[in-house]
Amino acid sequence: MKYTHIIMDDAQEFTKVQIEFLKELYCEKSYSSFTFIIGQKDIKNELSYLSKNRSFSQLSLNFKGKTRILSEIYNFDALSESKEILSEDKMIDESLELDKIEYIDLKRNVVHKFIQDAFNNKEIYIEDNEKEEKEENLEEIPVFNEIAAGSPIIMNDSIEDFYYLPKQWIRRSNNVFILKIKGDSMINKNINDGDYVVISKEPSANNNDIVAVEFSGEATLKTLKIKDNNIIFVPENEKYEPIVVGEYDEFNILGVAIGIIKK
Repeated sequence: MKYTHIIMDDAQEFTKVQIEFLKELYCEKSYSSFTFIIGQKDIKNELSYLSKNRSFSQLSLNFKGKTRILSEIYNFDALSESKEILSEDKMIDESLELDKIEYIDLKRNVVHKFIQDAFNNKEIYIEDNEKEEKEENLEEIPVFNEIAAGSPIIMNDSIEDFYYLPKQWIRRSNNVFILKIKGDSMINKNINDGDYVVISKEPSANNNDIVAVEFSGEATLKTLKIKDNNIIFVPENEKYEPIVVGEYDEFNILGVAIGIIKK
């Protein structure tokens, strides 16, 4: 197993063999880090790599990162005895992890895998042939509230957030927006509760398109079926009944689904 982030505490005490061992565990990516924390106290280990004034730059590591000198000196032994230091399990913050996400392109039947910074959703790395490349050319897409994959629910037209996807994934699509799925009526199309669906705003749609459709202010996601001049919005789950549009029924197609975001 290899690791994209390695932190060496009291790095001044490590021997060259120990450092080389950690280098073998290191998996270098465009977002990875190899951090040395060096204390100001005297070096106790006579075999340490730094004991003879050696430089870390000789270790064949990429040192393009930042060096910081802390303005305060911390006595960790004293802090530990006074229980003012966090326990190891509390120091691990799940939010520091990168989100691994899939984008399913419904128009081209292609699955894209990418990694997104949990703190900055504008920072995206695309997985391609086991390599990650940072994507710079992104499209800002508004995210609205939930849309029902079940019985229609009231739509709120206020923007709740913004999401970012590579522009080449949604090229030739009009006025794209995102809706969060609530319910399970589209599971046979691999659209599950909690997924996000990317919608291209269109005034009309074709037979078998997955569409966001509004009935009297309530919206739902269904498959459009046109047969013998009849319009039917069909769920992709046997538990639900299709919505048959009557002669005098009014509806509004909000757009056509072009992609699914799965976390």
